[in-house]
Amino acid sequence: DSYYASTVASIISQFVTIIFLLWRLNKKYQISYKETFKVLLKTLLSCLVMFISIYLLSLVFNINNMDRKMSVLICAVYAILGGFIYFIILLKLKVIPNITSISDIKKLINKKFKRK
Repeated sequence: DSYYASTVASIISQFVTIIFLLWRLNKKYQISYKETFKVLLKTLLSCLVMFISIYLLSLVFNINNMDRKMSVLICAVYAILGGFIYFIILLKLKVIPNITSISDIKKLINKKFKRK
């Protein structure tokens, strides 16, 4: 139980620090966070859709009633499916193109899979 208290305290302190720093940046440099908050809301929506889909899937395939190997397999399916749903929703909401350009993604892919 003491772990929960320290975790909550850390989250609250980080949140307060971020809010303070954003406020200072806005005050000093007149930075607008309108676009940032739009992306944040779309990202949170993607997380919510992913969570709901994984939750509904867990109602169908309950890992508590399975042996260890099958539970690991189902968890892997949850992870892959959750990541896929999250990525598709981000693409549909046009969050990924807002964050990076297609040329940046191509550069990353070419750099990652560059043949030696």
